[in-house]
Amino acid sequence: LNYNGNRNILPDVPLPGVSLARKSRIDGLRYIVGFPYSNAVYQPDDRWRFELGYTLPFSLSARAQYSLADNLALFGQFNTFTRGFWLEDDDNNNDRLFFTQRRLELGLEYQA
Repeated sequence: LNYNGNRNILPDVPLPGVSLARKSRIDGLRYIVGFPYSNAVYQPDDRWRFELGYTLPFSLSARAQYSLADNLALFGQFNTFTRGFWLEDDDNNNDRLFFTQRRLELGLEYQA
């Protein structure tokens, strides 16, 4: 069971989480399908890596990466998510603030 008092939908209800993780018959493809989280990773060779993730109901991430060397890679990434927060100044405690962010990142990644 997952509980988060600030969750966007049904914040006061514990929700079950389930997932199924598999390696595909397609070489280099792994995936997790479930609720609230799903993810797929495709790595066709040692240089390329593609990743797609989704968390219900409002989060999505996508990433493409190309390795230049063992510890150096070029990447492009897109993320979007929405978070809900209770407003402390609300006398009735009925209003919430929803924050949505979308990011596009391009860069060079170094891993030590």
